[in-house]
Amino acid sequence: MPQDETIIIRPSRESDVDAMLAIYRRHIRRGIEEGVEEGDVTLPPSFIQF
Repeated sequence: MPQDETIIIRPSRESDVDAMLAIYRRHIRRGIEEGVEEGDVTLPPSFIQF
């Protein structure tokens, strides 16, 4: 990203919900892309399925 670009973080709005759900659903269906590691993320026991 060029140095002169600014990223603005704001609270989500009602109009953002469809886009957020689309991203969520894609990752639920396909999982995390190959080559992406979990890193040091610790998942709560309720996320782990046996």
